[in-house]
Amino acid sequence: MSKNRTTLHNGRKNKQGQAYSPRHNDRKFDLDKAEHIEQERTKENVYWHYLQKENPDMDFSTAEKVFYKNHFEEALKIRNSSYIQHGNKKQVKTLEEYMQEHCPEETIWMIGNAEDMIPAKILHNVWTEQKTWMEAMFPQVTVLDWALHVDEQGAPHIHERHVFIGHDKKGREVVGQNKALAEMGISAPNPQKPTGRHNNAKMTYTAICRQHFQELCKRHGLDIEVQPRERSEMGLTQAEYKARQEEKAAAKAEMRIRAAEQTVNGLKEIEEQVSRQINDEYGELADVGLQKQSELSEIDNLKAEKTKLQEENEKLQEECRKTHKSLLQLASARSERAKELKSMNNALRAKKAEFEAITADIEEVKGFLSEAQQNRLQEMEKDWDDYDFSH
Repeated sequence: MSKNRTTLHNGRKNKQGQAYSPRHNDRKFDLDKAEHIEQERTKENVYWHYLQKENPDMDFSTAEKVFYKNHFEEALKIRNSSYIQHGNKKQVKTLEEYMQEHCPEETIWMIGNAEDMIPAKILHNVWTEQKTWMEAMFPQVTVLDWALHVDEQGAPHIHERHVFIGHDKKGREVVGQNKALAEMGISAPNPQKPTGRHNNAKMTYTAICRQHFQELCKRHGLDIEVQPRERSEMGLTQAEYKARQEEKAAAKAEMRIRAAEQTVNGLKEIEEQVSRQINDEYGELADVGLQKQSELSEIDNLKAEKTKLQEENEKLQEECRKTHKSLLQLASARSERAKELKSMNNALRAKKAEFEAITADIEEVKGFLSEAQQNRLQEMEKDWDDYDFSH
């Protein structure tokens, strides 16, 4: 198993001379325009700035501006006043312009690479210890903010931004890398030789930080390669390092594209085979479809017939309800008529009894009646005898 390498790259500005923006680090930009960022993993990132306890929701840009205002604005105002007094108004700087000219330095910290990644938690733990040590070791180097990124292609890494704090002749704080290192007693690797690009105090500072970072990795059980990289990979600026990484990523992307093309070609062959098989089976499926269509049509006819029968049944039920109602009305009327007939019959019986009583009285005086009166009395008796009182 190969050893892991540690990465520590510093930079302040890109090739166009523009200061690196902290908005990339705390993701305060339109992520939809960043194809290399896996947005579903962005929530796993870790963010910190020096005002975290007081205002955890503050973005990195605002936190850095607050720091510059609190530490460097006084010296800036005095310098601007001096420029104005000596007629050099063009030299006057706003705080924002001062921040662009004397911007924080950004360092990328990483363990391993895309092919041999270290868990983000280990990197987080190592960096937390490294930061604590740096703050004690280099009190004039203030870490402003840092972000642990796990949502980008490649290995987890940390973007850390810091500022070197030196002092002017009056003891006022100013941004100054060389002043800060000199005040902390850090010299070039070879003090006997002239300082320059390959012999300066910053090289010593970076070497001390890298060595301690590697030692912390070992304490966390990692097998670290401490031998320097090849000459072609040493001494790169952050912009050059990023460009080199982009070239490597582009080469990997090209390989993936070729692999994808091969996969697509294979899929096309499979698609053609499936298409032929579908064409062969289409005729059978069409016949089955026609048969099913005929069956569905028959089902529709049966449904229509069922609906018709249901409608006729409903009509018959309605007629039965009407007929039943009529019969009930007739039965009620007949019952009432029977009551009336019974009442009339009872009245007639009473009249007959009354007539019979009168007839008995008449029999007693019958000998005194005329022949005509006797005939009339006989007809009345006959009418009463013919009447049916059985109702």
